[in-house]
Amino acid sequence: MHRDFELIYLLDGKLEIITGERSEIMEQHQTALVFPNQVHAFRNLQSAKALVHVFSGDVVADFSRSCSNMIGDRLIFKCDKSVMDHYYDMLVQQREIEPYYFKGFLYLILGAYMKSVKLLPRKVQNMNLLDRIFNFISSHYAENITLDDVAKACGYNAHYLSKVFAANVGINFRRVINSYRIEHARHLLETTEMSVTEVAMESGFGNVRSFNRAFYNEYGISPRQLKNQQNDEKTGVVLMVESPSSEDSYEE
Repeated sequence: MHRDFELIYLLDGKLEIITGERSEIMEQHQTALVFPNQVHAFRNLQSAKALVHVFSGDVVADFSRSCSNMIGDRLIFKCDKSVMDHYYDMLVQQREIEPYYFKGFLYLILGAYMKSVKLLPRKVQNMNLLDRIFNFISSHYAENITLDDVAKACGYNAHYLSKVFAANVGINFRRVINSYRIEHARHLLETTEMSVTEVAMESGFGNVRSFNRAFYNEYGISPRQLKNQQNDEKTGVVLMVESPSSEDSYEE
């Protein structure tokens, strides 16, 4: 299973974050933290622009261990604006960051999280089965796999696995697969010179049209827009979530 956390700082506008049955609205200068394997989606409510930083739990091992098998009672937490503005400048404006300084600053933000949010035990059943499911998905998401394929590999009935997803993950199997593919696609867009078409095929999408739709539903911009941002900023850490209409939804 993934060990990546996702830290979101809303620079402007209004953004909805959806995880399972929970929905929270971010206002300007608010901060949110998404835990590993906490499948989520964004919906742009008002010309939202956000800094999104994905970092491994290995970078903050003490924090990661303390949160093992836990989940926050909410995503949005209170962190001083000056701290987050400096965090933004550090990631975006500076080309080189001293590793220990960066790690210490990240712990400062996570300390604010711990003061603001209550940790609760994850209500997850069949954890061993979920491990096997996600391990299979992480190895085969670029292939044309179905829930039947996963069920066969794990030795379970597909209908039962569907119920496990509904009870423990909160979204359907296809959305999970797409989240893996889109994450990989974003990495390729940010770090390689591959074309959008090449990225779509490499990430497991059958065609560019479905890739564009899924990517926009997740991030609020097209793959080409993100690639253009990367060419302009050369940072790989900024995600500008923008939409011309407050009624646009990123959900299919």
